Amino acid sequence: MAKRDPNSLTGTIIWVLVLCLFIAGLIITGLVVRPSGALDVPKGDHAAHVRLTDYAVHGPASLPAGKYEFVITNHGTAPHELVIFGTKSSAAALPLRKDGSVDEENESLTSVLDSGSSLEPGETRVVFADLTSPGHYAMVCNLPQHYHLGMHADLSVS
Repeated sequence: MAKRDPNSLTGTIIWVLVLCLFIAGLIITGLVVRPSGALDVPKGDHAAHVRLTDYAVHGPASLPAGKYEFVITNHGTAPHELVIFGTKSSAAALPLRKDGSVDEENESLTSVLDSGSSLEPGETRVVFADLTSPGHYAMVCNLPQHYHLGMHADLSVS
């Protein structure tokens, strides 16, 4: 029987491979048992896509009542945002502040979605909204002058 050389390259390679497999197993186990987070879409949610351009909001005109993930993409050359309000007014006739922006604090508006900070050109963001109450909604970009330039659209939920 041949004796094994304790300094052989084959033994070192085998131990390195075993170590790599062990580490890979730990990583895979960590990913499988990770807690649910922002990458998980809640069960039962529907997707709605909205494109923001200079200066228009392109989204669905009507949706069935439900919970939605809005996939918002800014196809414009300037930053834009998306805010959705429940309202009886048309999107073109919302209450305004003196500076011409929508008065988001007005009691005739119910906020149901806000993209948060503005989206940079080319950026896509996913935001969740509860549209389980049928009615009329207004989708707007409320950055300075954007509403006045036509960045609004009506949405009917039935």
